[in-house]
Amino acid sequence: MNLEPLSWEELIEYKKKTNFKHRPIIIVDIDDEMNRKYNAIVIKHDSNKNVHIRYLDNPFYEDKYWWTGNKDNLPGLNPLSYNSILLGDSYDDMEDLKKCDFQEDGYDDIINYENESHRFFRSSSLYPYVDGIQGNVHVNNYYISAFNTTLSEGKIPNCIKNKTNLGDNIKWKHVRKWTNNYDESILYNILESLPLSYSPIVKEYLRGKKIKNVILNFKKMLSIMITNNFIKKFSNNIDLSYEEIKSIKESLNDGNNNTNLIKILPYLLNYNIKIFDCTNNCLDIIEYSCESDNYIYIIKFLDRLDTLHS
Repeated sequence: MNLEPLSWEELIEYKKKTNFKHRPIIIVDIDDEMNRKYNAIVIKHDSNKNVHIRYLDNPFYEDKYWWTGNKDNLPGLNPLSYNSILLGDSYDDMEDLKKCDFQEDGYDDIINYENESHRFFRSSSLYPYVDGIQGNVHVNNYYISAFNTTLSEGKIPNCIKNKTNLGDNIKWKHVRKWTNNYDESILYNILESLPLSYSPIVKEYLRGKKIKNVILNFKKMLSIMITNNFIKKFSNNIDLSYEEIKSIKESLNDGNNNTNLIKILPYLLNYNIKIFDCTNNCLDIIEYSCESDNYIYIIKFLDRLDTLHS
């Protein structure tokens, strides 16, 4: 669905004396992993184009009208996320903030229009649901349903496509399931993703050589790559101690797995690893990075780990 962006003049077209529940509804990109966009209103704005946003939850229930994590269902800005001199902070995140603008575990946002104008849209009767009058409890269900339906059809949701550099030809490569061990399954996905020219072990894997021997050889190769120079050079980046990295080396050399291996793989292979975890009706992105432009993308759905590639 193509949503119409809001100009600054349209965004601040509200009357300050109008009750919050009667203010014009807009649509705001909440900037989460699933690219959800929620129905909201403008509470206030300032001369620097900062905008205090409040999200609807379920207006059919008085005590659930606004989206908040507050135990008393009070909406507002979370004081752990936003700053105000009135709260004892050293600066204000926007002009004219008051103590009443803040609530513990509040879900309100401050968004700067100058920097993030792309997050504001005009409300639409076509947008789920019914021009915002049903709030976001239904919008959230819409996004989750669409997300899970796309996955169950073996397709890749747009919120994942947009977070890769694979372009329009992205494909979901179902990796042969050799094991139920999570750490070892990561290695299969890596061998599926690396180019043939990377190592003879990649060729052995893709040609279907005896998988147990291939994985053992891969672990041996990784173990050999973990030299003292490697540990000295990257231990600070990886945030593992010398002893922990040596333990990984020893585990690999013995043909075993180590849960910390995933943390050092990017530095060994010169490939960033991004895992899209699609369990629990949401998308979590786990990234292990090094200073490289290369990426390996892995999708976790149900009990599988598979590779995304072009």
